[in-house]
Amino acid sequence: NLNVDDHTIPIISEHSTTFVTKLKNHPFFKNYTLLQPDAYVNSCDPDWTNMASTCRGTCNTCQNEDERKTRITHGKEEDRCCWRFLLHQNLEQGRDTNGFMVQVVEVDESTEEHILEDNQKIELEMAESVGIKIFRVYQDIYFGDVSPFDDYHIARLVERLKSWNHKNCVDMMESEIKLMKHYCI
Repeated sequence: NLNVDDHTIPIISEHSTTFVTKLKNHPFFKNYTLLQPDAYVNSCDPDWTNMASTCRGTCNTCQNEDERKTRITHGKEEDRCCWRFLLHQNLEQGRDTNGFMVQVVEVDESTEEHILEDNQKIELEMAESVGIKIFRVYQDIYFGDVSPFDDYHIARLVERLKSWNHKNCVDMMESEIKLMKHYCI
């Protein structure tokens, strides 16, 4: 994260951007609304990823003025909206239309561990409270070699989504997608 004028601005990772770009370009996702919450820099809390913040994107918890919330509620997304409020609205809409949340889990190359950033922990907490299906896609790592997200990740995600849709979207358990594509010796 980057701090500018006392506001924490998220730095969007190259891996996350690559993943979202691949989603947008895949024909399966053409009729879905794709929201990348870390692309929105506004927050009612100046510490953008503050886990202790009471804001969880609802009208009662977001500290933004009501005018901004009303505009979002009527479908007009604005860059000045709190990212949590925008996400919560999209999660509720997704839940109500058999939508889902895809969460990308990247590797921290210094520890070689999969980690969720604080903003992702907030997103996960919000998704769980809304009751939307979560698909979590893990970045590949093999003996310290971190692989970028590619079409294989998207293909596995699409397979899981099609299976979930085929089963009438009733399984709301979190679904993890961990690949072992580069591990042939």
